[in-house]
Amino acid sequence: MKILNIAFFVFLGLAVVLAVVSMFINSRSSEEVTQGNIDEDGVMETVYVYEYNDKVRLFSPAPGSTISNPLVVTGEARGTWFFEADFPVTLLDENEEVLAQWYAVADGEWMTEEYVSFTATIEYDHLSVSGQVGSLQIDRDNPTGKPEHDDGFSIPVVLP
Repeated sequence: MKILNIAFFVFLGLAVVLAVVSMFINSRSSEEVTQGNIDEDGVMETVYVYEYNDKVRLFSPAPGSTISNPLVVTGEARGTWFFEADFPVTLLDENEEVLAQWYAVADGEWMTEEYVSFTATIEYDHLSVSGQVGSLQIDRDNPTGKPEHDDGFSIPVVLP
């Protein structure tokens, strides 16, 4: 009985240590942020929920959130992320199969190195993938096809 108690507490201790280490690693490697401005009334206004390498700021959807259909993607990207005022946005299922692909379109002048607002609306067949954790892939438009100009990132999303 004494050995069983010792084994239980050793196991419990290891589980706690692993949980703490896992939380620390996840918090350090995440690029998920919530930044905001305080307006003149003292109210915090959310500016973005995810930032990628000072190139793209995503307003919605938030990483890990349950998305809707149609999926509306909003944010801002540096003008160099666009080509002819758009860039590809792809929704993938948990097996990385493409559910839908469309283009995020600049809401303003895109020929700049500054941030430009964008919007993408994607409709997809969600009945076969309901409840899966898929991903939203956002890629820099690369008309040259040269790998050195490729760039992009993905965030996890829950499919409705």
